[in-house]
Amino acid sequence: MIHEISIYKDYILKIKMNNEVKYFDVEPYLEFGDFKMLKDKNKFKDFELDELGGINWLNGALSLSKDTLLED
Repeated sequence: MIHEISIYKDYILKIKMNNEVKYFDVEPYLEFGDFKMLKDKNKFKDFELDELGGINWLNGALSLSKDTLLED
């Protein structure tokens, strides 16, 4: 279960789960569709953890699921 998501550096997220920390690079997504808006770092840093353990930006207009964030 994801407990916390924070920005590690640039477009890399630090994901804290139980007794584990994982890093997820969002930068490859920034070339596609509406994710291009997240190149604006003010928009990128304005996110929230959703009830299913994913991450939402722009009041839910953009999101990545927990499964995507935890892919190896």
